[in-house]
Amino acid sequence: MKFSDDEIIAAIEQDKPLAQEIEYLYDKNFNSVMKYITSNSGNKQDAEDIFQEALTIFVLKVQDGSYRKESSIGTLLYAIAKNLWFKQLAARRTEEKTTLRDTQFAEIEELSKQLEKRIGAQQAEQHINNIIGQLGKCREILTYFFIDRLSLEEINQRMPEYKNPDVIKVTKHNCFKKMLEKIQTLLDSYN
Repeated sequence: MKFSDDEIIAAIEQDKPLAQEIEYLYDKNFNSVMKYITSNSGNKQDAEDIFQEALTIFVLKVQDGSYRKESSIGTLLYAIAKNLWFKQLAARRTEEKTTLRDTQFAEIEELSKQLEKRIGAQQAEQHINNIIGQLGKCREILTYFFIDRLSLEEINQRMPEYKNPDVIKVTKHNCFKKMLEKIQTLLDSYN
């Protein structure tokens, strides 16, 4: 069964059952949303979830009177889905960065714990503090990243001597590696 945009909007406004209208919107619009999402790091399940959410947002917009009929329902659904997907990708990236940050920090903690077991907590802390003290600018970058949990962009604002966040990223990686190597060397010296 086919429905015009006006018929769908009227059914929503009159609070009628929408099963056929939703099925029609799904049949007419889902493939374009799925194509967009699957070509932008998503899969069919992501597309189904996003499209369902976009449909819900559309219905709520009609019900609360904020849908202005400036575009077709299909165009609006696509735009809503695209925005939802963009937000979800941004959240995933943030989550991945947080996971990486926590994993890297856990590496340092694990080596520190191993060192504590071998030489005692107080002596291990002194050695770690000495290593951190020898890191120079690296200490500042690692503190901003792991302790203050600043983004690379925020670190770059505080340390403008670095050309851009990508330089900070490479420097942070090298500093982190350097610190791990120093702790590992110290740990190995107590074997």
